[in-house]
Amino acid sequence: NDFFASSDDHPQFPPVPKWIWLIVAINVFLAHTLDGIDGKQARRTKTSGPLGELFDHGLDSWTTVFIPTCLYSVFGRSDFSISPWRMYFCLWNVFACFFLSHWEKYNTGCLFLPWGYDYSMVSSMIVFFLTFVAGHGIWKFEVPIAGQAVPAGGLFELLMYCRLIVHQMCGTRCNTFNITLVPLMLGAFVVALVPQSVEIEYVMLQLTAAVVTLYHLFYGVCVVRQMCNHFNIMA
Repeated sequence: NDFFASSDDHPQFPPVPKWIWLIVAINVFLAHTLDGIDGKQARRTKTSGPLGELFDHGLDSWTTVFIPTCLYSVFGRSDFSISPWRMYFCLWNVFACFFLSHWEKYNTGCLFLPWGYDYSMVSSMIVFFLTFVAGHGIWKFEVPIAGQAVPAGGLFELLMYCRLIVHQMCGTRCNTFNITLVPLMLGAFVVALVPQSVEIEYVMLQLTAAVVTLYHLFYGVCVVRQMCNHFNIMA
């Protein structure tokens, strides 16, 4: 629905059911809690290693898309919110923080985990839970800041700038070029050859998403197999 489900000026798109936000809040709580104890548990049982860290942060990288997108779905894209373009730059801000933090860890051996990570996760849980209790309508307000009225969606934008999903990472050098960039560049090239073609752009976007999803599923299966071999876990 192009994120219009929480926009009152587009009644043709029904709002997201409230119970969905309760499930999201519970899932974020579980993800944040387990993400904070898995490393300690691995070190306590002496099963920690680069492969486990790779699997851990490979999954963390997925949340840089899902959690911000879920938050954007709470506020919608029109009234009392931010534009899709600003949401796009919010996502890139999160991606940049994720990449630069791990790049710093690789070069210095030390990764600084700011308080903004826990703040953003707890705030996200509260937002989702309040939306479950009172509905998305509670976010239809503005807050005066520095003489300007900032909508609730603008506060969401500030929350995104604090959301640094970083953790401890191994010192394994990552590849300079990722194979998943190939379908993305190919899709962008095809769209550039046929300007102003919404249909072709939409098809290329779907194909790119399908290819990248299959690639990540393959990656996940390979990692699980390596972990099973490492810990001598047989089916």
